[in-house]
Parts: sequence; structure tokens; C-alpha cells
Amino acid sequence: MHEALEVVDDWIDFSEYDEDGDGYIDAITFLHSGYGAEWGATDDAGAGYEDRVWSHKGVLVEECQYQGETYFCYWDFESDEGVVVSDYHIESALYANTGSVVASIATSVHETLHFLGLPDLYDRDGSSRGLGRWGVMANHYGWDNDAAHPPHMCAWSKYALGWAAPVELAYDAACVGGAGCNVSLAMSAGGAPTDFYIVRENFPDGEYLLLENRQPAGSETNLPRGGLLVLHVDEGLIEAGLDNDYEGHNRQNYYPYNGLHYAVAVTQADGYFHLERDLNSGDGLDVFHAGGVSALYGVVGSYPSTASYQDGNVQATGVALTSISAAGANMTFLIHFESEGYDDSTDDEDTLGPAASIVRATFACRIAAALGAALGVVYGGAIMVLI
Repeated sequence: MHEALEVVDDWIDFSEYDEDGDGYIDAITFLHSGYGAEWGATDDAGAGYEDRVWSHKGVLVEECQYQGETYFCYWDFESDEGVVVSDYHIESALYANTGSVVASIATSVHETLHFLGLPDLYDRDGSSRGLGRWGVMANHYGWDNDAAHPPHMCAWSKYALGWAAPVELAYDAACVGGAGCNVSLAMSAGGAPTDFYIVRENFPDGEYLLLENRQPAGSETNLPRGGLLVLHVDEGLIEAGLDNDYEGHNRQNYYPYNGLHYAVAVTQADGYFHLERDLNSGDGLDVFHAGGVSALYGVVGSYPSTASYQDGNVQATGVALTSISAAGANMTFLIHFESEGYDDSTDDEDTLGPAASIVRATFACRIAAALGAALGVVYGGAIMVLI
């Protein structure tokens, strides 16, 4: 990559791609010849995957060291104009490990979203599936697994970047009891979720539910089934850099008191924890809809559940979703609350499992802080180099 940059430095003015004038190219993409290592096996040229380049995002840095109390990095490349190339991503120009088909868009989408600040939402040690195909930051190959139709960004990713603001379903006395309150959740004509809801009521700080309507439409026509997708988010794990690396499920000892769970988890309607158990990357039984699982309650020890589990401290939230409609572009459901507010003094520290010390954090999403709530954040630009 360094050599490629030196070649193009003779005829490219790198300062033209530094829009904010800070002296850095904030994002650059390299396309390398041949096939990506992530496809495995041996390619047409006889090269094994270990001899090919794995698509990834990284930083072009020669070394970093302390000088006194200040941490300095010596960048690997600086252009003739004095512009430093730092964050990059690299991927193959060709698809799979055989043939001459040009690489699909999925890897570029995933890695570009890393540039904007999103973390991986797959399990980085490979022991489980993370968010699976329900989010492009987990499995960008998509529901047809051809990488030509990457899945949507999940509701949390849009929220974290400030690209969409959820509507809060907060406590309302009218929603207490059997009647509940009616809620409608629609999609755009193009098949993308346009609105989603957030439920914080009776959850500790930084933990909440996100509700979105996902349907087999637009770029997700191969979605196995449409319905209400419920994400259970614990921002503290994102803040601690643990992301979706620590799967938790009801086949584990002491779950959920063991403190193990994803930062962004699919509350799977069938309660089987297929994603956490490494059994699949998502299926049609994960979403809620009439004719399938059409209700979600907050019963502790029953799955699926709206119970909170931050740090292994399990609490009933009193939040329930019932009368979930048939899958469609416009879905409705009833939301129920039992009480208002969350009293942290009710935490029973003696119930915390062995992993409960992983994190104790409040709502402080570093991504949102870095990028701001507005979409109009100015970046330094990006260029492409084909080698």
C-alpha cells in the first residue's frame, strides 16, 4: 500500500481530498488484484487463503511511542503536499476465489461504515454469530449470501451515527393494565425501515430495546420472513469495547445472571438463541408477527423476555408487547407498562455471576459523541487506488 501511494503521489494532489484541512486523509480504499483471503480455500492461481490479503480496515502507521507524557505516532506515508494517509480499508477486486466476476459491494459498505465509527457486530472470536444477517456490521453477505445485497444497517447503527432518531415509547398511565396503548410502525416505499422505537422505561442507564419493522422488500427481498425485530442494547459493552464478543444464552450456567450477553442482541421470537449458539445467522423465526410469536413479556427466566440484564443484574421491566399484527409494510402492536421509573437501589449484587465485573458503565456511546447527532458531519474525503 505504501508503494502504491508513492506511485500515485507523483500525479495526485492529496490535499484535494483533505476537505477539513487537518492534514489527514480520513478514509482511503485500496482494491488489490486477485481474491480475498476471507473466501478461504485455494484460488485459481493456486494461492491458499493464507497467502492472500484479508479484507480489513486498519491504520497506516509506522510506529507509536511515548515522548514524555505525550503519545506520538509516526505515520507510514506523507504526501508531497504534507498530507498524511491514516485510516484505510483494503479489499479484493474480484469476487470469491475463482473466476473474473468483479467483487460485490458488501465489503465496501461494511468497511466504509467502520470509517464512520461503527464497530463490528459479529462475534470476533467466531464462537457465535452476533447480530447475524440482521445488520450489515455483523454479516454483510446478506440473506442470499452472495454479497451483492448487503442487509440494512440495524436500528442501533443508524441511531449511533445520528442518521435516524428513534421515537421513545415512554411511560404513560393509559398504557398500564390490560388495554395497553396502540403503536404503529411503518416502512418506506423502498422497503427500508423509516422509523423505529426505543423503550428505556424501567431499564438501567444505557440499556434499552429498539423496535423496527423488517420486511422482504427492496434490497432485502430475500429476507426469510417479515415482522417486528426487537433489539436489546447494552451501551456499556460498546463503551468498553466488548461489542458482540460475549454471547449469552439459556444453555449456559447462571444465564442471564452470568453477565454474558451481546451489546446489540436480537431478542429472537422463538427463544432458541440460534445466533448466540452459533447455529445460524438469523432466520424467519426471529421476528414477531401474528401467526407466529405475537407477544413479548418481561418474565424473568422465560425467553424471549424484556427483562433487563445489565452486569448480570436481572430485573423485570414490566414492559410487554402484545397483539403484534401480521407482517406487513405497516405493523401495529400494543405496549404495556406496569410502573414508572427504575430504582437502581433494588439491585441485588449477590445475584451477579462471575462475569458481572466485565463492565459497569452508564450511557456514553463514544460513536455518537464522536460523530454528533447531525448527519452533516464533514470528513476529509477518500480516494481509491487500484493495484
